[in-house]
Amino acid sequence: MKKKNLALIILLAISIVACEVLHDDNFEKVDMDQLDVPEWFDYETTRKVEIQVTLIDEAGNPINGMPVSVYRDTFAIDEELITSGMTTYGGRFTKNISLPTTIERVTVRCLLGKKTVDIIGNQIIYIFNGTEKLKHLPKSYLLNKTGLIGEWKFDTGSGSIAYDTAGDNDGTIHDAIWTTGRVGGALEFNGSDAWVSVPEDPIFDLDYNVTYMAWVQPYSFKTAKVAQKGDWDGYGIYEDIWKGWKCSITLDGYIKHSLDWTEGRPDLYNWYHLAMTYDNSELKLYVNGELKNSKNVTGMLKNNSRDISFGSDNGGQKFFEGIIDEVYLYDRTLDVVEILDYYNTTKPVTEYSAEWHFNEGSGSIAYDAVGDNDGTIVGADWVSGISETALQFNGTTGEVVVPNSADLNITGDEITLSYWFKLDEIGSDGCLIFKNTQYLSRINNQGRVTFALYKPAWQSISMDWSDRILDTNWHFVTNTYNGAEMKIYIDGQCIKSGSATGNIQSTTSDVYLGSQNTINHFDGVLDEVALYNYCLTAQEINDLYNSLNNPDTDGDGVHDDSDDYPNDPTKAFNTYYPAAGVSGTIAYEDNWPSKGDYDFNDLIIDYNMNQILNADNELVEIEGELSLRAIGAGYHNGFYIEFPFTSDKVDSLGNGGDAFINFETETTKAILSVFTDAFDLMQPPSGASGTWVNTVPGETYVEPVELSFIIVLSEPLSTADFDYLPPYNPFLTVNGNRGREVHFADYPPTSSADPTLFHTQDDDSDPEENRYYKTSNNLPWAVLIPEQWNYPIEHSQLTWAYLVFRNWAESGGAQYQDWYELIPGRVDENNIYLNN
Repeated sequence: MKKKNLALIILLAISIVACEVLHDDNFEKVDMDQLDVPEWFDYETTRKVEIQVTLIDEAGNPINGMPVSVYRDTFAIDEELITSGMTTYGGRFTKNISLPTTIERVTVRCLLGKKTVDIIGNQIIYIFNGTEKLKHLPKSYLLNKTGLIGEWKFDTGSGSIAYDTAGDNDGTIHDAIWTTGRVGGALEFNGSDAWVSVPEDPIFDLDYNVTYMAWVQPYSFKTAKVAQKGDWDGYGIYEDIWKGWKCSITLDGYIKHSLDWTEGRPDLYNWYHLAMTYDNSELKLYVNGELKNSKNVTGMLKNNSRDISFGSDNGGQKFFEGIIDEVYLYDRTLDVVEILDYYNTTKPVTEYSAEWHFNEGSGSIAYDAVGDNDGTIVGADWVSGISETALQFNGTTGEVVVPNSADLNITGDEITLSYWFKLDEIGSDGCLIFKNTQYLSRINNQGRVTFALYKPAWQSISMDWSDRILDTNWHFVTNTYNGAEMKIYIDGQCIKSGSATGNIQSTTSDVYLGSQNTINHFDGVLDEVALYNYCLTAQEINDLYNSLNNPDTDGDGVHDDSDDYPNDPTKAFNTYYPAAGVSGTIAYEDNWPSKGDYDFNDLIIDYNMNQILNADNELVEIEGELSLRAIGAGYHNGFYIEFPFTSDKVDSLGNGGDAFINFETETTKAILSVFTDAFDLMQPPSGASGTWVNTVPGETYVEPVELSFIIVLSEPLSTADFDYLPPYNPFLTVNGNRGREVHFADYPPTSSADPTLFHTQDDDSDPEENRYYKTSNNLPWAVLIPEQWNYPIEHSQLTWAYLVFRNWAESGGAQYQDWYELIPGRVDENNIYLNN
C-alpha cells in the first residue's frame, strides 16, 4: 500500500511539473500562420561543423597518416559512427560534416586514445599529445612531414593519374604500368617512352633548401632520370650508365653541381632508396639511409618554368628502365636521422637468409621466397594462415625438410629466427625451427618458448620464457642474438633476454620446420617462417608484427583494422549522415507556391547517406539508402537529389536494380531522379478514404518502399568547398511538373526549375537575396529531421502535433532544438501518426 501511495505521489508531482512547464513555456496549440518567425531563420535542424583534430608526438612533431574516427557522444555504440579519416600534413585531420543541432559533443578516437570533445562555435577542435602511447605506435606514424610539398606514393593501382597525397599536384602517367612496389603499388618504366609529368607549380621553385627521395629498382645500366624538376637547369636524382646513382642541382648563373655515390653501377633488380639534400652549404647524396657523398656548395637554386618528371628528362630523353616508388619532395633539408627514418620505415625487412610464406596452398613444396632453399613437405596439410595459407602439423609425422645451404648455415655472432604459429590445443608442443647443433626454437607442453644456439666445441646456450602461451590464438615469435644478448619476443614485445657471447658454430645439417629431425613434431599451425643472418632491431620486429597482425592489404596506407575497405586501394573510410545505422526524415508540403495544410506529410522519405573517402580524405563514392514511408497527397509527386558537383564528375551509378533511378541529362550539377511519381511505388490500401498512404490512423499500414543508389565518381573530390553536405539538396516536383520544385527553406533551385513561379501566390522568394521557398511570414514547405520522425496525421498542422515547434521557430532555432522528439508534455500524440 505504501509503495502504491509513493508511486501516486511521484506521478502527481510529475503531472504538476509538466503542467507548470506547459504554462511557463506556453505550449498551447497554435496555427502555423500565427507564428512570428525571424526573416533570416532557415529551419535547419542540422549544422555544418568543422573538425580540426591534430596529433603530435612528445617533441611537438605532427603524426601523419594515423586514422581518426568521430562518433556521437555515446561512443560505446559502434552504429553511431559519424565519420573517419586520416591525419595528413601537419598531423591534422580536418573535415566539414553535418551534425544535428541537438548534438553538443562528440567522441574522437585514434591510436593515442579517445576523448569526448565539446562542439564550440560549430567547431570540433582537439589536440592529442601522444607522449604516453608513442612507444606502441608503428614508426611510420612518427615521420616528420613538415615542409613536404610533394608526395607521390603510386599506390592507386589503376588509371592514368599519379596522385600527390601532400597537395594537389597530381601527375599524368605516360605509358608506365602499375606494378607491386617497395611499399604498396608502384610504376614500372620501360626505358623508351614511359614517364610521369607533374605540371609546374610555384611551390616547386625553391631557393636554398631541398630534399628529394625515391625508391628505385633498376632493370638496366643507362643514363636516365629518376625524379627531376626541369631539365638540365633543375634539380633531381638520376642513374648514370657508368657511375650509378647521382644527384644534381643548378644554381643561379647556370652553375651546375653533381655527385655520384662512388660505388659504380648498382645491382640490377635490387631496391635502392635514394635521397639528395641541399642546404646552401652542402649537396649530399644518400643511398639506403647512408650518406655516400657530399660537396661544399653555396648559392640560390635556379628557378625554371619546367614540369616535374619521373622516369625521364621531361619526357624527351633519358628514360629510366625499372620501378620507381614512394617519391617525396621537401622544401627543407632533412637531416641524416630523418632520411634514415624514411629508409627504415618504408623498407620492408627483406634481407632474409630464407623465408617461407607457405602461401602455395597445395602441393608438397614449400618455396623459399628470397632464395633457393625450398623445402619438402611431409605429413602436413594446407590450411588458412595468418596471411593466406599455412601448414597444419599433426604432432606425430608432419615436417618440412630444407636441405642445407650456405644461406642456412648462419655462423658469426648474429641471427634471427621468426615465425607465426598457433597451437592445435592448449598443451600442444613441438619444435618449430631446428638445425642440428646450430639453432632451435620450440614450445613445450607447458606453453614455454625455448631458444637455443650452439657455439663451437658443441657449447649450447639457451633460454626459456618463464611465462606460458595458454591459448590457441595466433602468436608471432622472434628469437634474436647479437653476440652479447639472446632475446625472445612474443607478439612484437621482448619478454626475455639474457647475456651470451661467442660465434655460432658451422654445420652441414638440414633445416627442419615443424619437427626436430623426425622427433618432437609440432602439433599446430605454422606460417611465415624466416631466417636472418643478422639481429633484427626491436623496431623492425614490431613493424613485422604490425605488418601481419595489422596489415595494409590494399597498400593504401591505412591498416586493415582502420580501413573500411581493406581490399580496395581506392576506398578507405565511411562518413555517414545522420550516423551509421541511423536514418533521418525529409517531409514536404506540395502545394507550392501556394500554402498547404501544413501537416508536412505530403511526401515522407527517410534517408541515410554514406560519403566514402579514400586514404587522402577525398570523396570517391556516395551510397544512399532511402525509404518512401508515406504519401499524404493527391498529387503525383516526384523526388530528386541535386549533388554539389557537376555531372561530369560521375563515373557510374548503381541503382539496386531499379532502373527508374537515374541521372538527369543536360543539367549543370548532377541531379539524381529517384522517382517521378510516388504512386508508382506505393499505392493507397484497399478501402482507404482517399489517396493517402500511411497518414490516416486506423487505415491499413503499407510497408515502406526501400530504395538505394551508389554513385562512383570519376575522380576524387575534396568536400571542403561543397555548397551543401548530406543529404545534399533534395527536392520534390509537384504533380509531374518538373519545373515546379520544392526545396528546403533558402536552398537554391536547380537549373531546371521554373523561375517564373518565384514570388507568386504565397511564395516570397527573392533570388537576388538568396531567399527561397518561404512565405511572407517566413514559413517553409519542407523540413529536414536528423532522425526517423513520427510525422503529423492527415490535415493536422505541424504546430498541433509538436507543440514546441513554435518556440523553436520563433527563437530562430535557439530553443527546443529537439522539438521533433516524442517528449511527453511537448507533443499531442493524437495528431501524430504512430501506426508504424
